[in-house]
Amino acid sequence: MTDRKTSRRRAIFLAKLGLGLGLLAWLLLWNDNWRHVLRLFADLHPVYLLPFIGLAFVLIGVSCLKWRLFLRERGLKIGLGRLFGLYLIGIFFNNFLPSNFGGDVVRAYYLGRQIASQAQSLASVFLERLTGLVALVTLAFIACVFTPGLREGPVVMGSILALAGGCAALVVALWHPSLVDRLLGPLGRIRALERLVAKLHAFHDQASYFRTRPALVARAMAYSFLFHTCTVLNVYVATLVLGLELSLVRLFVVTPIILVIASLPLTPNSLGVWEWAFSVYLIPAGAALEQGLAVALLLRVQTLLASLAGGALFLAEGRASPAPEQALPER
Repeated sequence: MTDRKTSRRRAIFLAKLGLGLGLLAWLLLWNDNWRHVLRLFADLHPVYLLPFIGLAFVLIGVSCLKWRLFLRERGLKIGLGRLFGLYLIGIFFNNFLPSNFGGDVVRAYYLGRQIASQAQSLASVFLERLTGLVALVTLAFIACVFTPGLREGPVVMGSILALAGGCAALVVALWHPSLVDRLLGPLGRIRALERLVAKLHAFHDQASYFRTRPALVARAMAYSFLFHTCTVLNVYVATLVLGLELSLVRLFVVTPIILVIASLPLTPNSLGVWEWAFSVYLIPAGAALEQGLAVALLLRVQTLLASLAGGALFLAEGRASPAPEQALPER
């Protein structure tokens, strides 16, 4: 049975990888787009490279400020620099694990080891992610409301509804613990699943704690909207690096749509889907398809550079344990 499940998972992964690689290959080969992309990369505007690299760290910094909110609410004082480093490690693993969320598990593990509570750590990472997704879906929905043309194809509305449905289910589970108790109760009576169910209960208790902290959730959502504003600016600066002249206002409309589509776990690390979404949905912002593809690839390079820093930090993490005083409760 285990071998069969492993084989099935491997087959699904290979199918997703094949889809991603095939989509990326099609984008590059169709109409000789790879030649246009190379030409754009050969004519980069270096004056914008420093702001472009800097924005990557601004985005991480905003995410860490939000992450720290949830930790401080539980009396845990973790330095912003430490969270920044763990976030970079997470980005490293997101790029090299066959999952969009593998890096989140890794950064939660290292933080949990530091604060001696994997449940608290995982809950803080989960809530940091969930609030970001809720903000993203909200912005994408607003974009569709004010831009009827985006609603015409099934891809946009289907992606928004899928992600919105997932977020809604998670929010309901957090706000109504009795539902989770009813679901996990029967599983907890199975001896082989006792430990897993106990861990799920501990995680849920930590995550649902924040449902009675509306002010904290509101602050986290404010950070989420700030993050997505910076994301749009990041895309805009990427277009300037490539010498494109796109409308910033239109980028505020289409960028959330692109990120919603890329958030769906259709391929490993959104390979191909990320590039396709930018290629197609930057067209309403004034880009040609090959220009959107170049923007997507440039943004992927930006993430890979950040992941290299995360890889170096991961190697250092393996050689030294965090100092105990880093996880002291706040007074």
